[in-house]
Amino acid sequence: MIGNMKKPQQLHRFLLKPKDDRVQRLNVPERDEILIVEEVERIISFAEHRRCLIAYFGNLILFSTERGDAWLIDPKRKYALCLALAGKRQKFEVSDKDKKYMIAWTSDFYIISNKFVVTDDKTKRIKTYYGYPTKELTGFIKRKL
Repeated sequence: MIGNMKKPQQLHRFLLKPKDDRVQRLNVPERDEILIVEEVERIISFAEHRRCLIAYFGNLILFSTERGDAWLIDPKRKYALCLALAGKRQKFEVSDKDKKYMIAWTSDFYIISNKFVVTDDKTKRIKTYYGYPTKELTGFIKRKL
């Protein structure tokens, strides 16, 4: 499933400190254009270093976990794309074209309590992830929708 989306103008990043149960807003310099490819690389870097970050812009949310996982999600459509697992980059397709993003979504997702549940589009296999910042994600999703 490939989606084209208009590029948003604002980007917000939050560093999560689960041990302290704190969320720290990070300053993001204003830019004329937000490149999704740059944000994907940033979130993968956070995942590789086992740091928890949530970034959102437009209808999209990127997040990394202390387990080394990173995801790009579209909460409105319930689409998900895995970017990294256990600190290792996964295969995915994301690009910037003109005034739009191109994302080859591979999964659907939903959040139940402390579980991040993903259904693979091709295999229909369901996988459940624990230890994700589901409380924070749910809060961001409620604000976005």
